[in-house]
Formats: sequence, structure tokens, C-alpha cells
Amino acid sequence: VPVMVVFKAMGMESDQEVVQMVGRDPRFSSMLLPSIQ
Repeated sequence: VPVMVVFKAMGMESDQEVVQMVGRDPRFSSMLLPSIQ
């Protein structure tokens, strides 16, 4: 299951909102990128 789908199921409405919640840590950014594209 893509990570973004899980976050949206938990109530996040936009990709930007998820990225802001996760933060700017490069480790997490690299995990989110495939789900955003």
C-alpha cells in the first residue's frame, strides 16, 4: 500500500499536508517521493 494512501485514509487531504507533517528529513522524503509521483 502506498504511504500516501495510508496518510489520506487517516484524514490528510493533500500531498503538501502530508509532507509538512512528516518534515524535511531526507530519509523520510526519499520514502514519500515514489508515492507522490
